[in-house]
This record gives sequence, structure tokens and C-alpha cells, in this order.
Amino acid sequence: MSLKEREEKTLIDTLLSLQETDPELLSDVIIKGIISTLIGAATESSSATMEWAMSLLLNHPEKMKRFGLKLMLENWAKSSAG
Repeated sequence: MSLKEREEKTLIDTLLSLQETDPELLSDVIIKGIISTLIGAATESSSATMEWAMSLLLNHPEKMKRFGLKLMLENWAKSSAG
């Protein structure tokens, strides 16, 4: 296997390769569970981060106002640029 092929190998590729090597170790159900857990964890992490960010902004209105102004200026700069 070349270096380029190793760099492009995904988690699913790795799990399927391991499954070919030892089918009893990783069944389709186990692989599905691993992927589902990773997707669920990523989703939960993102939503929890957004929830805390909004909570902190709502509890600090002066920061929320400053943050809102910054976003407005950035959007204006992007729309002006082209």
C-alpha cells in the first residue's frame, strides 16, 4: 500500500479491513454501532456548545450586543466585497 493510499483511508475503510481480517471481531452490527455513536457524539457536542453559547450571551447582554454588532459588520464587509 502506497503512502497516498494510507493517507486517504477513512475510519470506515479501516473498520471494514479489520472485519475482513477477523469477521468475528467486527460484525456489521458492531460497525454500525461505532459509526452511530460517533455521529451522535458529534451532534450532541455541537448542540451543547450552541446551547451554552446562547445561554452565556443571554446572561451577558452587553457581550451579546457587541457580538451582534461584530457579526453585522462582518456580513456588511462580505457583501461589500463582492
